[in-house]
Amino acid sequence: MGCPLNGRRCSRLHTQSRGMRKERSLGAEPGMGGWRASVGYLRITSNLGSAYSIRASLLRTNNQAWRVAPQSTFAEAEFQFMPLFVLGARLGGFVRIHGQGQQRGLLTADISLML
Repeated sequence: MGCPLNGRRCSRLHTQSRGMRKERSLGAEPGMGGWRASVGYLRITSNLGSAYSIRASLLRTNNQAWRVAPQSTFAEAEFQFMPLFVLGARLGGFVRIHGQGQQRGLLTADISLML
């Protein structure tokens, strides 16, 4: 599931740049607790799909967000590492840029299965 979005789907568009192993990415993650948009860079490091990605994201929560104040906006920098083509781990740090609440920022970590 995912805090604060609490259940989300991710769609990414990758555009090839300077060869097959370097790509730009544009992503959208709508969820029940808000939405997230990101832009970044993906580098494939092996023929088995190993890769890493660096992205900047914007997260906007709605009234159903978990563990953060509703109607808040956060900016984030994140790093994702994928040792195999379907398995990945992601780490990011958010800073609130709009809205009120107790948290000034969020630290996120997740494991993903990409199909």
